[in-house]
Amino acid sequence: MAFLRALLKSSPALRLCRFCTNTVAKVDISFEENSNTASDIYDKFNINEIVTVRKLFEARMHLGHKHGVSNQLMKDYIWGLREKIQIFDLDITSEHLKRALLVAGLIAEKKGVILFVNSRSQFDRLIRDTATDCGEYYLSPTWRPGTFTNSQVMLKTCRLPDLVVLLNWHTNVQAIRESIMCNIPTVCLTDSDSDPRLVTYAVPGNDDTPSSVKFFCEAFRDVIRNAKSNVDSE
Repeated sequence: MAFLRALLKSSPALRLCRFCTNTVAKVDISFEENSNTASDIYDKFNINEIVTVRKLFEARMHLGHKHGVSNQLMKDYIWGLREKIQIFDLDITSEHLKRALLVAGLIAEKKGVILFVNSRSQFDRLIRDTATDCGEYYLSPTWRPGTFTNSQVMLKTCRLPDLVVLLNWHTNVQAIRESIMCNIPTVCLTDSDSDPRLVTYAVPGNDDTPSSVKFFCEAFRDVIRNAKSNVDSE
């Protein structure tokens, strides 16, 4: 928490943001009627190369929980069962992840602030490296209630991120709810036992296997880097 507080106080980018920032409001991703436009925008940050169905499969992103331990709200993202294990439809996962990456890229391009949140100690090093490598921020492995809703006390600032990226739904419900209350969009890796309704950009996929979570983090790292590189080269 002290690390995040220090960054929030010292970051030039954060000083550009209001309590409820409007960077996201300026991000236009309404390209459903023209798939060619979607492809062009994805190529802007190299998203089509970063995310492929094959790469998702190799990262074991397709593996959900056992049948019976699932949330019915995730059924539309499930392809079927294999040995009683729910299997995600990776075509759907790919599109959801690309959309979330596009949002992150556009926010990074506009010099917005992205916060990575993790509440599991096994991924503490991963989330730290991810945020550090792309010049963004992290909070791990403990979320304190009031971090956003009482930020003036908890963080000594009223300036909040433009986007929150979470590695898991179940252990981050409080962070998701506070993000909603503060009008901060969220991206979350949502396994088959999750409730995607509270997440702005839910990415259906395996949130337990290290290779899957690592792929998720590295995809955001690479897209954010690409976005910032585009700005620097202009």
